[in-house]
Amino acid sequence: MLQISQKPLSQTLSQPIAHPSFSAPKVTFKRRETLPIKGRALWKIHAGFVRIITWDEEGYVIPVSFWGPGSLVGTELILMHPYEIQCITSVSAEQMSSLSQLPANVMVEQTHQALALLRILHCRHIDCRLLQFIGWLANRFGHPVPEGRLIPMKITHQELADAIGTTRVTITRFLKQFEIDGLMQWSAKSRVVYTSTLHRMQASILLR
Repeated sequence: MLQISQKPLSQTLSQPIAHPSFSAPKVTFKRRETLPIKGRALWKIHAGFVRIITWDEEGYVIPVSFWGPGSLVGTELILMHPYEIQCITSVSAEQMSSLSQLPANVMVEQTHQALALLRILHCRHIDCRLLQFIGWLANRFGHPVPEGRLIPMKITHQELADAIGTTRVTITRFLKQFEIDGLMQWSAKSRVVYTSTLHRMQASILLR
């Protein structure tokens, strides 16, 4: 997804938000495991990436948000049922008691992400939807490298398909085409969105 603000892609929501420090022990989870949900307790992510998922009446997975190091996740912030906090990668997290008042920047980040993902999901063409979502991942979670931004999470073709509402086969086809078109490098070992691609995507948003 792309940001809907007019800030540079490299600056908008690219840094983890600051939270108070806590002394609870960190817990490690494997990929595909879920973080336990206990009442109003929250989890603070220290390393790794999670996605918040729900599902429809037929059991199809619906990802609703994605979070990484520095983020808070839990029932107070998700406000839906049913849901799970599923690890995309191995995760180190710390369970916290419910805060009497959530930091304002937590709520702002939740709103910004919801609006950005909503905008992406309303792209009519699947290739555009996928490209914008990958651009959003690169901007939100990526690290700068000489070629552009490296997405550190090993997100699968099926997880990308779940995120934008299409099939794994379609994702595979478009990722290959994106590489042929020189937009990015995408493999199990490296997922880099080129700087020129991010600039073009940002320009297309600002011109609309």
